Amino acid sequence: MSGTTAKQLNNKFSIVPPELIGRSCSPLFRNCGKSKVLTAALLNTRETVFGNGCTTSYTDFVNELGYSRSIIARNIVELTSDGGAFTRAGQSKYAAAIDFDTKHGLPVYHFLRVEMFNGLRLTGNDVLFVSNVIRYYLNDDREQKYFIGGEIRVASFLGTVESTAHGVINRVLKAGILHRFVMHEGKLEMGKGINGDYQTVYVVDDKILKRVKAIRKALRKAQADKEAVKTLFTVKPEQNTDKKLRRCDDVHYNKYTLEISDEQKFHKLEVAFASDEKYLNIKQRFARLRTAWLDTFRTAPARADELEAEMNDVADELRAYIQSRGAPPDDVPDDIGKYIK
Repeated sequence: MSGTTAKQLNNKFSIVPPELIGRSCSPLFRNCGKSKVLTAALLNTRETVFGNGCTTSYTDFVNELGYSRSIIARNIVELTSDGGAFTRAGQSKYAAAIDFDTKHGLPVYHFLRVEMFNGLRLTGNDVLFVSNVIRYYLNDDREQKYFIGGEIRVASFLGTVESTAHGVINRVLKAGILHRFVMHEGKLEMGKGINGDYQTVYVVDDKILKRVKAIRKALRKAQADKEAVKTLFTVKPEQNTDKKLRRCDDVHYNKYTLEISDEQKFHKLEVAFASDEKYLNIKQRFARLRTAWLDTFRTAPARADELEAEMNDVADELRAYIQSRGAPPDDVPDDIGKYIK
């Protein structure tokens, strides 16, 4: 995949609730590293988007946040320890143990963390600061045209000392993500503010701002598509006017609801996603892995474990994708791989 294509596809994001950073920060996250903040934000966002029971593998963390597995492992241990912000609900399954205010959270775009800018990779503090400035400029109701503030404001927002804020500012400027100006009597000039009359202004680079706007547009379209798919799963069945319900071999009726088999659920998904290219691609990957697993299991059973783990990851990815497109979790078979041909 070319660099350009990779950038176009990298529209992943997290919402950092105020409980993780800033004045409303929970005691659980005071004075903690920002990799832990971003890890918690990713877990909470995935649970919010995909629902309870979604899986988040170490590969997801590495690909979306760019941290090493050792750092992610340390963060997960701290987040899920006794009294932590999350509980471990199963293998690669996590659930928030506290109520996060996602509605008023800070959108963080993962490309800012995983990509290089002018040879630099942004730190967690850098990403949070830049994301805060981006949010400011995307707010059409903002009172001031420009984002004003020096090291004291940045340090206050991040909950760090001014020397750390100084490093953050210099790094994002060198990366070309933000540009710094001095404003006097409403006019901007290159430089750094020195007092209330000569204020420091930060402006987001045009390419970065355009890219974020494109991501937001794509997300809005995806949400619209999701709602369209969701209607396929929310249409109420016609009521049976017969006084007595008839039974058949493949459908079970109970007193309150119509229950269908996992095979029928899968068939329903096949119809809904028949033209969905990503759905079909994930299915094909699973089928290829299953074929490889069967061949390896016959010849070298000890080596089949790794392939089986990959199969489970792809099956989890398929379930998560289906739910992200609007399918209720109950309509997605737990053992979905069983029905993939």
